[in-house]
Amino acid sequence: MDQYIPITDSIYYIGVNDRDTYLFENIWPLPKGKKIDYLVINHMEPDHSGAIIEIIEEFPDIKLVGNKKTFEMLKALFGVER
Repeated sequence: MDQYIPITDSIYYIGVNDRDTYLFENIWPLPKGKKIDYLVINHMEPDHSGAIIEIIEEFPDIKLVGNKKTFEMLKALFGVER
């Protein structure tokens, strides 16, 4: 792979910003700019949930779906109360 972004001397970001894919899993359309109604949160490890704040900011009317522990962790980790 010849594209990477150095974060430190020994840590690099390697990823893709895909703006061209039309179908997810070659089945479901990915229309651009659609409102998100629900965010289903099924686990809260910080490396998987780190974008929750940005999603809530971008879509303030989004409904968060999770269990009691999910909402306890949202409050503890991110200060989010819903």
